[in-house]
Amino acid sequence: MRLTDQFIQNWKSNIDNSSKCQIYKVYKSMLEFEYYLDCLPKNLALSVLKFRIMNHKLPIENGRFESIDRFSGVCTLCNSNSLDDEFHYLFDCQYFIEDRNKYVQRYYCRNSNVLKLAQLMNSRLVKLDNFCQKILFSTHILHKLCLTF
Repeated sequence: MRLTDQFIQNWKSNIDNSSKCQIYKVYKSMLEFEYYLDCLPKNLALSVLKFRIMNHKLPIENGRFESIDRFSGVCTLCNSNSLDDEFHYLFDCQYFIEDRNKYVQRYYCRNSNVLKLAQLMNSRLVKLDNFCQKILFSTHILHKLCLTF
């Protein structure tokens, strides 16, 4: 029991001290198995997993590897000049407005905030899996197109 407590304390400390885990620590407060890993088809579970643990090719993550300041990257899919992070793509990006209306309940999008992000990510992920997959696919393709020009 003591080793478990020490492990969890170390895990929480690592998350709190990691700049990469800014959004992750909002919705992952308990070290436990995630429901969606068992209930979703593998390809959709993988999309949600990548989205949740920031193992994706969204511009904010690519910028981290290129030593670009986290707050200098803006979304290239819409004209909002908003930070190109997971929160923006899930709740604000106009490029995904139709998909958002299709896959995310209106409650989460109305007056979106960090608490609603946590609720959404900890919900039973109804349709969120498809939305995450679309975001990851679209941003990946558009990033590749930008690199070829």
